[in-house]
Amino acid sequence: MRLDIRKALDGSLIISDHPDITIVIIPSKRKILCLAKKLNSGVVYGAQNRLFNWLSDKGVVDPVSVQGGSVYASMEALIPPSPGIPATKIAIINVARWLEDEKPSIDFLDDYE
Repeated sequence: MRLDIRKALDGSLIISDHPDITIVIIPSKRKILCLAKKLNSGVVYGAQNRLFNWLSDKGVVDPVSVQGGSVYASMEALIPPSPGIPATKIAIINVARWLEDEKPSIDFLDDYE
């Protein structure tokens, strides 16, 4: 798996592979934050919703904690406590798998445009 991932000064991991959203994994707060790259609200909300549904189904985030973030057009969720399990690595792997699952529809939209 290859990801366009950067580490911020606070230790957060910023994943920029999706054309509509930026995914931020914040290990210190056990949180995944999803930010809009552009303000196409329908497209952005759909991508955020699909991501957090995927992560909830895989048990990576607590489905009850999924909510709108403090930044406009953002969404966030908490990673449940997992003693002895590398939660950050599991979150990265599941985000990468979701991006692979999204790739055919992204490629189709790019070809269509």
